[in-house]
Amino acid sequence: MNLGILISCAHQGAAGNSISLVAAQDVTVQVGDQEPKQQAAGASFSVDQPTLITSPGFYPMTIVPAETGRANLKIKLSPVETNDETRVNPQLEANQLLSDTIRVQSLIAKKKGSEALTLVEELQKKWDQVAVLDLLKASALIVDGNLRRAKTILEEALKKDPSNKDLKELLTRLSQRKI
Repeated sequence: MNLGILISCAHQGAAGNSISLVAAQDVTVQVGDQEPKQQAAGASFSVDQPTLITSPGFYPMTIVPAETGRANLKIKLSPVETNDETRVNPQLEANQLLSDTIRVQSLIAKKKGSEALTLVEELQKKWDQVAVLDLLKASALIVDGNLRRAKTILEEALKKDPSNKDLKELLTRLSQRKI
C-alpha cells in the first residue's frame, strides 16, 4: 500500500540544515510540534524538523531533514485511489502503523521478544518496505538471543536501504557484541 511517505534521512535537522519545498497542490504543513499551517499550491516554504504534509484525498508525506546539507524539492502528493469496495484512509493507516510500532518497541523494552517478533512479522506482511520494521525485527531477535538471525535480517535490510544509519549502527554493535 502506498502511503507516500518520504524520509530523507534518519537524523533530525542539524543546525542550518533545511529543506525548501514547493507543493503542487494546497497542503497542510505541520512542522515538529508546531500548529499546522496551510500552504497554497506553488508557495515555497522551508522545514528544518520532521514535518507532516497532508491534503484531503491525497496520501500524506513525512519529510525528515538530512543531517548535513540543504535540499530544494518540488513535491506532489499522490491521490488516494478508492472504489466503492475498498476505501482507504491513509491517515488512519499511518496512525495504525505508528501505534503498532510503538507497541513493538514496548514489547522489546519489556524483553518480550517473541511477542514483538510475531507482531513485526504481521506488520511486514502489509508494510514490507518500511525499514524500521526490519530494525524492530532484529531488535526482537536480539532480545530473544537469536543474534545470528538478527545479523542476517540487518544485512538484508541494508541491501534494501543502504543509507539507513540506524540499521548500520545496530549491525555494527551486533558485530562487536556491544548489545
